[in-house]
Amino acid sequence: MNYSILKTLSLLSAFLLITGCSPHPGSGIWIAEAENEPGFTKIDVQYEGRADIYNATDEAAVRRCFWGGMSPSQLALDCVQAADTEIKENYRLTVAEDGTAELTRKQQLIGVFNKQPRTE
Repeated sequence: MNYSILKTLSLLSAFLLITGCSPHPGSGIWIAEAENEPGFTKIDVQYEGRADIYNATDEAAVRRCFWGGMSPSQLALDCVQAADTEIKENYRLTVAEDGTAELTRKQQLIGVFNKQPRTE
């Protein structure tokens, strides 16, 4: 009986380790489907907990963010404006089953984004 419990615990531990190493579905490059009020065109959610938000007129990111997974389909983005790091903003990126994601701020929709394949 002890062998059975030990085997079950070993399998459970291995599963948890494998699951913990997979990237969040929100990680990757997201391109806006349409124009949005702040002019965000791209969100680059990196694996190491950082994210950058871009617009069409600047080469550099206009928002620098740290992200954390709130659920298997939602990320919390804690950002600062690149031009003034004293201005902090919080966003949510919610990934849908159809491969799109909605960016919201204060529960207001900012835009819908499509995931792009990484070219690195």
